[in-house]
Amino acid sequence: MWLMTSADGAGAFLSIVKKDCRENELLVRARRSGDIARFLGQRRIECIDTTADYLVRAPIPVEALVDGFRTSLAAIQYRSYKDSVKDREVHNALIEVWHSMAKIQHPVPYSDLRSLHRYADRGRQST
Repeated sequence: MWLMTSADGAGAFLSIVKKDCRENELLVRARRSGDIARFLGQRRIECIDTTADYLVRAPIPVEALVDGFRTSLAAIQYRSYKDSVKDREVHNALIEVWHSMAKIQHPVPYSDLRSLHRYADRGRQST
């Protein structure tokens, strides 16, 4: 699972998998040191592995992750997720992800085709 959060405006990108951990844990991986701790709201022991695809990793008990999700969901106050991330480097990466994922939506957001569909839907609603 990929998880992107605004994490106090700094932004965090996490990959959560069942690998190299105990039965009641999941391995949480990050590109940057501190992202795991920001998501969980507490210091966690993080392992730096320069030979792996994710630099930072930590086995985290499932219940701690559930608590992290609960806290993050309850804290949402923003109308635009991307705009809630103040770290410019992370914000720019989110824009790239947004554009990549938009390409799989048909019609593509803000395309002329989408406008035509919206216009046609309004016409059907008024009859």
